[in-house]
Amino acid sequence: MSITSGLSYDDRRLREDLSYIEHDMINRPRPYPYNVSNFLTITDGGAANVFGNYTQLIPINTYDFGDDPNRVQVLGLCVCDMSANANYLVEFYKLVDGTYTALGATRFRRLGASVRSFLIHNPCRPFNNDETALYGRLKTSVATGENIECSLIVARYLPTSICQPSSTGAWPWG
Repeated sequence: MSITSGLSYDDRRLREDLSYIEHDMINRPRPYPYNVSNFLTITDGGAANVFGNYTQLIPINTYDFGDDPNRVQVLGLCVCDMSANANYLVEFYKLVDGTYTALGATRFRRLGASVRSFLIHNPCRPFNNDETALYGRLKTSVATGENIECSLIVARYLPTSICQPSSTGAWPWG
């Protein structure tokens, strides 16, 4: 008799899919940078609605989870400080063979004094840290050079067996 024979179909499926069961045990989030006196700074392009330069956020080979491919998932962007009252847009990229490929983007706004940090969940897709670093770039709604200071929350990426068809829409809507 099978261990799952007395369970409903959904319970059996859940127990047979190890990626569901083991996800919380081996997907421990880690802050980056780990040193609390350090932070990542991303600067805009110096004019309203102009992206700044690509900024390396996580260098290549920073994490080694022993997987092949060694995929890292950014679970959160912790915005610690913003330089002005403005709208902010951060885009995330990987660089493979000289080509930047978008991994995601997030938008947020500062109105008035900001005295506490805030977390943005799942700002970008996973990337293979053995092949590439993680980059970001920023644009703002104000006409002077602005920046954000931030940290990332990263974890080992574990794919699940539930597959969604790829979007056929054009970036950024697809």
